[in-house]
Amino acid sequence: MSDEYLGEEARAQTPRDVRAERALLGCCLRSAQAIAECTEIVRPQDFYRPAYGRIYQAILACEEAGEAADPVTIYAKLRALGLAEDIAPSEIEQLAGDALRDSAAGDYARIVAELARKRRLAGVATELRDAALDPTRAADDVVARGEGALAEEASQHAGSTAVGIGEVVQHAMDRADAAERRGGGLSGLLSGFLDLDRLLGGFETGSLVVVGARPSMGKTAFLLGIAQANAERATPVHLFSLEMSGAEIGERLLSMASGVSQDARRRGSLTSGDWERLIPAQEGLCSLSLTIDDRSELTLSQLRLGLKAAQRRHGLGLVLVDYLQLVAPLVVSERREVAIREAAEGLKAIAKDFGVVVVAAAQLNRSPEARRDARPQLSDLRESGGIEQAADVVLALYRDEVYDRNTTNRGVAEVLVLKNRSGPTGTVTLQWDAACTRFRDLSLDATRATAITLMRAP
Repeated sequence: MSDEYLGEEARAQTPRDVRAERALLGCCLRSAQAIAECTEIVRPQDFYRPAYGRIYQAILACEEAGEAADPVTIYAKLRALGLAEDIAPSEIEQLAGDALRDSAAGDYARIVAELARKRRLAGVATELRDAALDPTRAADDVVARGEGALAEEASQHAGSTAVGIGEVVQHAMDRADAAERRGGGLSGLLSGFLDLDRLLGGFETGSLVVVGARPSMGKTAFLLGIAQANAERATPVHLFSLEMSGAEIGERLLSMASGVSQDARRRGSLTSGDWERLIPAQEGLCSLSLTIDDRSELTLSQLRLGLKAAQRRHGLGLVLVDYLQLVAPLVVSERREVAIREAAEGLKAIAKDFGVVVVAAAQLNRSPEARRDARPQLSDLRESGGIEQAADVVLALYRDEVYDRNTTNRGVAEVLVLKNRSGPTGTVTLQWDAACTRFRDLSLDATRATAITLMRAP
């Protein structure tokens, strides 16, 4: 943002150093090495004097075209680009003659870039002040605008992220060594289910995991199982529950941890044994680093703000979103598929920027119900293109009893690994405990025992 937005008093105090800008340009006019060094640090719009920014733009244009950057060629390039207004050839020659030390070009560039950054921040602050004083603007809108502007500034300031092949290969070797030292165990956060963890090897930091299912399949229960398993291992967990209230989540977690059915608690028909299980379950849950945000409408900017606050208070390792299609778009008029794609891409960006794992539930469309085999496929994700592309892992939940009341597989659930960017896909079988709305590990022997019991049941 230019300082033209600022008032007269603020403009007089605008951070700037015209001498550093002149020294930078002089170095670039005399040394190709200086140009290469400055390109990584300064942009044409970073110059306080617009004419100097145009001269720098012409220098970069000559460099890109493989032409020498001297006073003659630069002025010719300015004219060719229509940027020569108010710039005389003698001024460019003077810049080249006034250069101090070509080896200090990087130092001059950092001064120019730092002051440009402070000018942009001052402009953002002024804009936010005016927006906050506008009675037609909601406070959340102002906060979201400020958070977005600051995040954009932070990303621009990050500079080049390019690394040499040696560094990335060494990183791969370090991971292989770490895997050998831990005996092939998990390399990331766990799902809480043994067979699924064996298949995936854990959820890697910076990854987006999508859990898709039709209604009543247990998406929320599955996410809560992941949350509980990691929180019990001292990983700070933050849950955005866009569909269920915090009280409902608390009831779910209490039943999951205690093994006492939700129906018994609601009816007031608890036994003394139930109370004996509920009290320690409550104490255990209260000790976990698990926070719940149950606001029903949240934009990506508001999600980020909430996570920054959570990270400051108690750290952050795992983020859960229930569910993805309920993340509110910043622009309400956007087409649904565009909004969902941006939500998925935004959650992936959050995973990378915060260095966490993001697990998001997602609603499947009705396609499974139209097939003879109702097991989900990747294409069943609503607005699946954007979700599928952004996700590192896509899991889908399936329970045969939802479609066939007479099935012999009651109480058995399947977790289908439909996409795994870092490894194999496959299917894992779990036990579904409907009374306590929870998934549990189910060995092959347990599966057979459960099936026999169900076959004998009336």
